[in-house]
Amino acid sequence: MRREAREFYELEIIKAVPQNTEKEKTLMKTNFRKAFAFLLMACMLFGMLPAVTFAANTIITITEETTVDSIKTDIWGALMAASPGDIVTVTGSKTNEDGWIVLYIPTGVTLVWRAESKGLELFINQEYHSGYHGTFELAEGGKIEGTGNSTLYMPYGDIVVSGGEISAVGDGIPAIRAGRSNVTVSGGVVSSDGDGGDSSFAIYLMEPGTVKVTGGHVSAGNATDNYAIILAEDGLAAFLAGTCEGSVYCWGNSAIVEVDSLRIPNSFIGTNTGLTRRDGTAHPNPTWGRSGDIARIVSGSYSIEWGGTFTQSLKNRR
Repeated sequence: MRREAREFYELEIIKAVPQNTEKEKTLMKTNFRKAFAFLLMACMLFGMLPAVTFAANTIITITEETTVDSIKTDIWGALMAASPGDIVTVTGSKTNEDGWIVLYIPTGVTLVWRAESKGLELFINQEYHSGYHGTFELAEGGKIEGTGNSTLYMPYGDIVVSGGEISAVGDGIPAIRAGRSNVTVSGGVVSSDGDGGDSSFAIYLMEPGTVKVTGGHVSAGNATDNYAIILAEDGLAAFLAGTCEGSVYCWGNSAIVEVDSLRIPNSFIGTNTGLTRRDGTAHPNPTWGRSGDIARIVSGSYSIEWGGTFTQSLKNRR
């Protein structure tokens, strides 16, 4: 009796649960096929999209215990493993040992220095190689103090000082010595202390290149001759008034101009619509363009844009 009652009860439960009709089953199958087709189409479209690569940021931390050779090996390994668009950042502190750090930065890769170092000399891209024209950036928190031949020597590639401090101490020792490079200072400090000697150089370009100072502070002092910027033949430099302390000098077909000058230093000659030009021993004929507070300077194959629209050309005369 109990068995019959249980079977009857189970049968009634089955009857109570709504059952799908043939029409409903067909509709469910149709909807499933549509959903599957939509998902398949989305996967195909996603596969057709161009691949998006994200820049990798590798961080190398140096310590007082890290040897100079280990620092070079660690940074070198990270740079060689990097791809265009990647960033290798150096942090930490190394102030108890002198030495050379010789590196090559691949084209498209940026080495960002946020570490504090004293006595280290950075030699970057010191020989020409077509695949090694990367960027070195001194950023906020970074501090490099050198006492050797030069604090930073980089003949090829771009140098950016966006923050931090780079300095040199000693007679005739540049803080930044560059060659066919583009040097941009937008923040931070670049300084040279001649230590009572004959000369001090903050930024020294030995070959044709460009220097652009839009912010921060560039200074040279404590020597008989103090040069904030010195250019070799065919170089071009422009700086915002108030950013450079010390003389500027150029030779050959190079030119240095001060943009939006409110005061014309004695070491400068000539003025043109708010732009001040320093000739040195050069005989260049750079073209200057200006619209409001916007300036563009062109000399030979080099051009420095300060932003905005170039609306007017003026040829400066000595």
